[in-house]
Amino acid sequence: MIVPKTAEAWLFELQHRKSFHNPIVDLSNPYGTAIRTYQTLTNSIIDGLRRKNTEVLSLATEGLLHELYIGLPEFDYESFKHWVRDATLKHPLRRTAKQYHFLAIVRLQTCGEPSSTKAKVLEAAVELEDWKARVYASQSLLKDPDPLYFFRNKNGIREIDLALSKKGEIAQDCLICTNVFDKTVHTAMRAPCGHIICKRCFDKWLLQTTGKYTCPLCRACVVCGNNECTYHDVHQDRAPPVPIPDILDRVLPEHSGELLHGLAPEQYWTLRERTRTDRGILRWIEDVLATNELSAQDPVRLRLLKDAKEVVARVTNVIREVLGKREDIECARCGLRLYSLHILSLSR
Repeated sequence: MIVPKTAEAWLFELQHRKSFHNPIVDLSNPYGTAIRTYQTLTNSIIDGLRRKNTEVLSLATEGLLHELYIGLPEFDYESFKHWVRDATLKHPLRRTAKQYHFLAIVRLQTCGEPSSTKAKVLEAAVELEDWKARVYASQSLLKDPDPLYFFRNKNGIREIDLALSKKGEIAQDCLICTNVFDKTVHTAMRAPCGHIICKRCFDKWLLQTTGKYTCPLCRACVVCGNNECTYHDVHQDRAPPVPIPDILDRVLPEHSGELLHGLAPEQYWTLRERTRTDRGILRWIEDVLATNELSAQDPVRLRLLKDAKEVVARVTNVIREVLGKREDIECARCGLRLYSLHILSLSR
């Protein structure tokens, strides 16, 4: 893509390539609302470029429009909405820099502070640098952030004051496990639908659920309380992923003493995220093989080993892409073959 450099070039780019030309009317959709907010900002920039507003022109000359628009997905509404949904439901440390920046701009545009467009862009840039410092910190990179972050922290499930139970205003025990509510394990939690169960039962239910996260009693969405919700479905790992350090210890043994195995933080983050699903599958296969006595010719065992081989091959390809022409590529291939043998040993 040719990056615009002049105000005139940016005006053309924003009008014809970086705008949604059909009105965004589905405001019940939270992701559509975010897109409309961004489009409103774009419209104000287009208007400023047309009027040759000094502040808006400076966005183009100082490269700030590049930060705003380069790297965004194609401006097709459905695909863009999917991208925004993915960004919204992800743990903040799992978002791409562009996703984080987009959501920061939307939030600043929505709250109206700071008031000027340039100030919003500069504030979002500062927030992005702070985010990068957190996401690329060693203690963050070495973890696989909880896939249920959004549902644990941004949903409609709210803790209820235990005093209400003692006053008789709510039930005194959980509707599922029947344990009496307390301030530790069995904390009373209310879903948007109104059902009240203990925190342990909610957490257990969320971990067992895939797809839409719902109330275990009425199946209403735990984010918005809508029984017909189609906005808050999210993929969950089949099992907790095998930690990336465990794989790299086998893949890059000559770097086993280094915290990040000689990789730049951006490379490590890319490896972690692009292999996350496959590492979850590997853990699941390991667990099945380790906990079931399967004969050598058992069809289930043979199928799992075939799946593991395919998964390891995919991880190998990702490592090859991320590491580029590093000399330890061959070592990585050998290491992943060792990992395959490790999985095979679990089934014996």
